[in-house]
Amino acid sequence: MIKAGAGAIQVRVKSLATSDWIRYVRAAGEIVRANEALFLVNDRVDIALVARADGVHLGVNDLPVREARALLGPGAVIGATARTPEAAVQAERDGADYIGIGPLFASPTKPDLSPLPDGRIEAVRNATRLSLVGIGGIDRDRARKAGALGIDGIAVISALWNSANPAEETRELVNGFREGRRIEPQRE
Repeated sequence: MIKAGAGAIQVRVKSLATSDWIRYVRAAGEIVRANEALFLVNDRVDIALVARADGVHLGVNDLPVREARALLGPGAVIGATARTPEAAVQAERDGADYIGIGPLFASPTKPDLSPLPDGRIEAVRNATRLSLVGIGGIDRDRARKAGALGIDGIAVISALWNSANPAEETRELVNGFREGRRIEPQRE
């Protein structure tokens, strides 16, 4: 996926014991670093530290950004999920480097969350200087639409996880997103 254009890999594990997760993250980290991409761990600052990841992405119920920054230091990359302008402003104040925003579309990964309402991405964009990384329901058909929303990047789970050819799927996602970025940003 990295060779196909993914600039970052985030390891997201929800069902492994911590010791197994650490082994998995360490092995993944070696591959990601050897290919010179950004390596992030989802949710778990402790595992990011132990595995020497480049940083962590924190959801709304995870360790607060301020505490994660204190533990990881100024050089770590910290992303924070924010669905509102207020949450984005707080994440920026607390030391986040980027905002994960979504879901952009209905998502099988988080079926309990509705897609963001019209105007929300623009409101968050106007509230913060941080980069916005869209997530939620992004597949090769929606990557272009995501790019046209004026966000800075996309994070994809299901479309890659369910693909028979993740490298080809990555190329399609990256190309679609870049194509969408070249057109005038669309209102949500």
